Amino acid sequence: MSSSPQNIKQRVFTCLTKLSDRDTQSLAAAELESIARNLDATTLPAFLSCMYSTDASDKPPVRKQCVHLLGFLAQTHGNMLAPYLSKILGSVVRR
Repeated sequence: MSSSPQNIKQRVFTCLTKLSDRDTQSLAAAELESIARNLDATTLPAFLSCMYSTDASDKPPVRKQCVHLLGFLAQTHGNMLAPYLSKILGSVVRR
């Protein structure tokens, strides 16, 4: 599935909003994992940018899922995350 970085951002932000609602939470989590699984070198920075944008003002399910997704990315994309590691860690620590 090839998507533009802008399309990825829009889809991810839509899913992050859905995570705040119990009725759409599991569907949004599954969609985010699907997006994360299909990222490439072009779309990964856009996805990470969305993850970085969440903070303490977001509801706990949103923050929890973002941390889970960062771990999922590490499992599925491994070394592709290396250039972003310090920013990822900073993002997790400030939660």
